Amino acid sequence: MRKLLFLFLPLLLVACSKGDAAKKPGGPPAVSISVTKVARAELVDSARAYGEVEAGNAPEVAAEVAGRVLEIVVKEGQRVAAGAPLARLEAADLADASRAASAEVTRLAALRDQAASQLKRDQSLERQGFISAAALDKSRADLAALDAQLKAARATASARERDVGRAWVRAPLAGIVEQKLANVGDFVPAGKALFLVAGDGASRVRFALSGAAGERLAAGQTVKIDGRDGAGKVVALASGLDVASRARVAYAEFPGLRLRVGETLNVVVELGRHAALAVPTGALVERPQGRVVYVIDRDVAREVKVETGLAADGRVEVLSGLKAGDVVAVDGAGFLADKAKVRLAEPGAKAGGGA
Repeated sequence: MRKLLFLFLPLLLVACSKGDAAKKPGGPPAVSISVTKVARAELVDSARAYGEVEAGNAPEVAAEVAGRVLEIVVKEGQRVAAGAPLARLEAADLADASRAASAEVTRLAALRDQAASQLKRDQSLERQGFISAAALDKSRADLAALDAQLKAARATASARERDVGRAWVRAPLAGIVEQKLANVGDFVPAGKALFLVAGDGASRVRFALSGAAGERLAAGQTVKIDGRDGAGKVVALASGLDVASRARVAYAEFPGLRLRVGETLNVVVELGRHAALAVPTGALVERPQGRVVYVIDRDVAREVKVETGLAADGRVEVLSGLKAGDVVAVDGAGFLADKAKVRLAEPGAKAGGGA
């Protein structure tokens, strides 16, 4: 029995070694990937910015005369009609000035009537030879001077009367009182802004871009708002840079959207677009030697270094290293190395021939 055991032991060891050899893999397992073909695509160069909605027409309503604020009759956020009263200034001094101007008109009118009567008498006396022609000329000059003074006095009286009316500060247009800039009791000089009224009509979005993006801003470019359908256009650019950020300021209008003045939002500005060879961003892998993609050729990955350009909408422009029709790895590309074996994740898909 022992002789039989020693006889079969070598055969058993050989069989076991053959079984282990059959189970041992022939190399690293194939990496599961998805692929796409390199193709030309239209890439949109865009920039994001923070914007604020403002009224297309929002004048500052200023005091036309100096005086103390006696009454404010509107509130911020209130809608007003064109010409509606907003505030009342102290008018006592203005009324006194108006009465004095009217009195001056009355005095000069009486003197003018007297000079007119004197001229008629002098004309009669000159015809009779009782006064000289020079005396008659003086009467004519006196009447002309009084006529001029009376005309000026009437203009002054009219202005003083209007000043009394200007003690009421009124809305220059229909809209909403966005901001109140004075309080009851304040003494305000003529020209001091008291209110900001956002006029009815189209609003616009103010935004700014810095650096190279700001230099590329131009009227007519398309602008979209995050989370909203529709698009607008850049309608104007500020002549100078924003004081705080040193960025280029632009204004966009959105005719099809309802926007609230003062609302803040995020906008995307289309600075330009062009067609170029492109791959999905997932196809690019960062390696010590730079950016690479893996071109698939008969189930084998070939590492190719590439130069890239514009990135937009999940795709990246390829400037060199690939050609149209190349098949490149996308999902799983980060797990590949040069000459790695691959298999397609999609059942029935084929990698095909590469470069």
